[in-house]
Amino acid sequence: MKHVYAQTVIREDKLEELKRRTGMNTKDALLKAVEHYLSCHLDMSHIGIKRIEHSLNVIKELKEELTG
Repeated sequence: MKHVYAQTVIREDKLEELKRRTGMNTKDALLKAVEHYLSCHLDMSHIGIKRIEHSLNVIKELKEELTG
């Protein structure tokens, strides 16, 4: 696994809140936040696709009912 170092700017109060919520030091709290963001983003993309598929199925059913 390759490691990459990154820098960012974050308000001090936001960082303190993140550390309080996670109970971790700065480095670990930021890593957990990034990992959570990435996993949620992937999960939400999957949910969005499922919603679109469901909507398309509903539209197809309605079209079939209307056209007989």
